[in-house]
Amino acid sequence: MILLKRFSEDWSKCSLSNSCPKYKTNFLCYLSNCLSEKGNYRLDHCNGFKELQEINVTSEDQREDRREEMHQLYRLIQSADDIRGLCHYRDFLVPQTILLNTQRYQKAYLSSQPIHYLCRLQENVLMRDVPASEFSEKSSKDAKIDCSAHLHNCSNRTISDTSRSF
Repeated sequence: MILLKRFSEDWSKCSLSNSCPKYKTNFLCYLSNCLSEKGNYRLDHCNGFKELQEINVTSEDQREDRREEMHQLYRLIQSADDIRGLCHYRDFLVPQTILLNTQRYQKAYLSSQPIHYLCRLQENVLMRDVPASEFSEKSSKDAKIDCSAHLHNCSNRTISDTSRSF
């Protein structure tokens, strides 16, 4: 989506635009169509690590499961650093899992709203995976620490393909 937007903005600078000057409109139309496709918020409402794994495995065939979150990421992207951070997400995967090391990822991209959004998505999923009673009398700071501990515990779980994470 970012590329479609960029192509439409810079189409007139491309030599091909001389023969097809209105192609810019096609980029914008396609982008608009992509953004109008509805998702089901499954990733946002994911209820734990097991469901996250299922979404990961089926993500190519069931794109609606993460479409709304993809649209949100698109809306949050403001800079080349945001794009760079998203492109390098694999550098922040916990080895042999589909999980991000959210603390390290956010530290590397302190001002990136898209990165913070992705990390919040994962943290929310993991918090839903832990019984609510574990959080009932703790502050949100303690809950975040517990979530990180849960992330560490989950790092022993593996799936066959991490290439489709988020």
